[in-house]
Amino acid sequence: MNPEFWAGMASTAILAVTLALALVLVLRRPVRRWLGSRPAYALWVLVPAALVAALLPNPQPSFELIQLGASIASGTTSSVTETAPAGTSGSSWLLLAWTLGALATWMMMLAQEWRFRAALGPLQREANGCWRATHAMPCPALIGLFRPRVVIPPDFELRWNERQQVLVLAHERTHARRGDPWANAAAAVLIGVFWFHPLAWLAIRSFRADQEMACDARVLAEHPQWPRSYAEALLVPAGGCHATACRWSSHHTMKERIKMLNRTQALSGRKTLGLIAVAALALALVGTVWSAGVVDQGQQDRRYFTVVSQVTVDEDNRTYEHRYALASQPGQLFGMDSEVGPHGTLSQTFTFQELDNDLIDLRMTLSIAGETVQTPRLIFPLDQSDPAVISTQGWPGMNLRLEITASSQPLER
Repeated sequence: MNPEFWAGMASTAILAVTLALALVLVLRRPVRRWLGSRPAYALWVLVPAALVAALLPNPQPSFELIQLGASIASGTTSSVTETAPAGTSGSSWLLLAWTLGALATWMMMLAQEWRFRAALGPLQREANGCWRATHAMPCPALIGLFRPRVVIPPDFELRWNERQQVLVLAHERTHARRGDPWANAAAAVLIGVFWFHPLAWLAIRSFRADQEMACDARVLAEHPQWPRSYAEALLVPAGGCHATACRWSSHHTMKERIKMLNRTQALSGRKTLGLIAVAALALALVGTVWSAGVVDQGQQDRRYFTVVSQVTVDEDNRTYEHRYALASQPGQLFGMDSEVGPHGTLSQTFTFQELDNDLIDLRMTLSIAGETVQTPRLIFPLDQSDPAVISTQGWPGMNLRLEITASSQPLER
């Protein structure tokens, strides 16, 4: 795939993800207030749904072909056209910058993860299935993806009473049952992909806060008789969280979580309604992104070519001429076949890239009777009125001439 293709895909994905992030950030608080914490957390499915919709294949054909006419004329033609060397396009530099930024972001997250794990010290297996850290840690945490483990501080029993211990461990195990470590890992991957996007960094904190409140709601639904003990357990001092672990408590979300505890039971009956509403919203967003042209990168980047091919054969002093109109997009293979009388079929296949300054880099493969005879390359301006011309030789005594124009607008038929 060429850099221009990836640049086009990236712009499509950025538009879709920006729309989804803005929608979630606007709706999450009203949804949590009226429908509960779990539907608010479910809103975040809109982001990957929009991204997938943005990258779905374009249902349009990769190219269109119309034969404008064919004729046989007398005479011969010959000329030589030089091609310009290809330079490094702006898209290539952007792709390089994005790659370096993504790698740096992921390395930073991995380093943060490694430091957190190292700070725990050796882990000791407890009878209740948890793992006790050797060194001090601010609060219990769920670590690991394939085999999630609940890690508790060395002074766990001193900081929480027995009832609070049950609730704290239930909270971490609920994270494991819900697959939240995988959700956090996916979020970390997306942060690396969209490291340049300010909404992505704003969204990650909101995502983690909604995740914790959804987990709180699930635990309180299983232990409805202990809301006060749950709130008191939250007030035990704790620190922040790292990339993929699920941590019991964070200063940044404490007030919101305690406030929602008072509303969780009152809103429990609206959970199903909220999840149905979120599912409907996700379907509507996917349909909108896919059908409204946000995802139709092929249509946005489509270029329209006219090709006049002339095959002059010295043996019978005849020129076989065909005219075609074609529409295609960067990186797609397209072409046509032209009959050259008793000499067989001339197959012409093309692929193109767009360079800086609205230049078209067109690469061709010319075959006669199934045998490749030339692979020329032509670089010429987009929307130029005069055709670009390339003349070359097929077999001995057979000259090929192509006149090509490229337009950004559909051709009149």
